[in-house]
Amino acid sequence: MNNNIKIGGEFEINPFTLKGFEEFNVENSVVQFSSGRSALNAILLHLSDKVNSVIYVPYYICHSVVQACMNANFEIRYYELNDDFKFPIKTLENITYNSCILSVNYFGFIGDNDLIDEIKAKRPDITILGDHVQSFWTCQFSKADYSFTSLRKHFAISDGALVYKKGRLWISDKNYSINSFSDKKILGSFLKNIKVNDSIYLKMFSDGEQLLDVEKTPTFSSDISKFLFDKLDLKFISGKKQENYEFLHEYGEKNGLEFIFPFNSKNIPLCVPIVVKNRNSLRRELVKNNIYLPIHWQISNFNKISSKASWLSKNEISLVIDQRYNIEDMRYQLDLLVKYIR
Repeated sequence: MNNNIKIGGEFEINPFTLKGFEEFNVENSVVQFSSGRSALNAILLHLSDKVNSVIYVPYYICHSVVQACMNANFEIRYYELNDDFKFPIKTLENITYNSCILSVNYFGFIGDNDLIDEIKAKRPDITILGDHVQSFWTCQFSKADYSFTSLRKHFAISDGALVYKKGRLWISDKNYSINSFSDKKILGSFLKNIKVNDSIYLKMFSDGEQLLDVEKTPTFSSDISKFLFDKLDLKFISGKKQENYEFLHEYGEKNGLEFIFPFNSKNIPLCVPIVVKNRNSLRRELVKNNIYLPIHWQISNFNKISSKASWLSKNEISLVIDQRYNIEDMRYQLDLLVKYIR
């Protein structure tokens, strides 16, 4: 284990991976949108004259999803997840005619195709949107009317998102502009790669995130991100993540960690959520050792009445398993985590 390594945080990008970019034909790329929220915004705008502009969203969700729905002028109604982190089918009769339901694949663990079949059988008027931002690997196989995923959450790419319509790639006929945040994100990723002072590249990431947060309309991906996505070795990445996930879960169980979801060898999760006591103080101790574990998500005004969202926002922390790291990195992450829990 290299003690100088940082576990977690945004991906770095080696500038040498851009070799050949000048010859790349961006028109052959499958990537269109800049982010998951931008993709959702575009889907809703596309649907606005076809459906009743009402969308049902789970309380446990990132505020950016809520903002994307508001930007598309949809009325948002919230639902509490059932024990399986899914839409509660018993409430289906209360859903407004010809409206939308957002179903979320949390962390890459929630298969909802059976649920979608059941909703469609009972209420074919409802349009189902599958949020697979945390599950790149399942997005294409969703039975939702539209499903979308983010690339920057999973890969060393500054921006990018894919949309599928019932399993086939969906391309908007609207001519949106290129996003304004990717330049900052790319620069930050380059600077992180060459190991400049943390404050410098973190400033670039923060500036990029602020630009993303103020976007009100859909935007398209940068050409650089289209190129980088085209070059990815997805087989290697998925294999490395599954390897890390399997080790982490087995080692974590031996050390008494409380996983939110049981182990599933077929899953390729974004990260692995656990619940801990004194989460915020634990997180601070881990940061001192260059371990930056994400949380999903801070409580907001729209969901503070939800007991599930409130509890998770205080107790959930996600273990990192992505392709940047090996088994020894996983062991290091867990050994420190267990040390501070005890």
